[in-house]
Amino acid sequence: MRMSLKTVFCAAACVLCATAATDQSHHRSKRYFFINPDAPITLGFLLNMPISLALPTLVDTTPRAFGHYEATERLPGYEYPEDLYVEPAYEQEVGRLQVYFSYLKIPTVACQERVVCEVAAQPDVFSPLSTLVLKELRQTHGPVKPSSNSLLWRYMAASATGYAYNQDSCVQYYDQCELGARQLINMPVLKVWQYISSKLNLKLV
Repeated sequence: MRMSLKTVFCAAACVLCATAATDQSHHRSKRYFFINPDAPITLGFLLNMPISLALPTLVDTTPRAFGHYEATERLPGYEYPEDLYVEPAYEQEVGRLQVYFSYLKIPTVACQERVVCEVAAQPDVFSPLSTLVLKELRQTHGPVKPSSNSLLWRYMAASATGYAYNQDSCVQYYDQCELGARQLINMPVLKVWQYISSKLNLKLV
């Protein structure tokens, strides 16, 4: 069978194009990595720390006003979280906050409010505890009705006071609690956690 010269040229051109595409594909698939042994290398680590392990270490072990009371014993004249209303839409957020305060052994609403206020006033000082507490106070499920009988609203009001003013204002507004966050939280241990966070990507889970 005879083939025209034009047909032969077209076939040859197709073969050349296919070969070039294959060579280019093989060329692109090659990867070369060069390591300079004299260059500095930065290694990053992610450390997930259970809250149940981290928060109990922050309990102040020195003698304090509530030190001789058991966590289940009510103090006369103080409000407790179970005395206040919890919005159904925010039951999980309030529940997590109660778990945090339980680990920290801060049972009364007055002291919880003061801690929230002071943590909001100085979030860097109380990090990563401040991150845990303040993220639960975001209105992610709709507005919260202002009411002194609402536990979540009381926490939100305390954080707003800390944001707007300073730590001294927290002492003024929540003077029913005689101890501040620096006395209720073991600050030396918190400093250790902050040091670990500065060296590792520490995340409380």
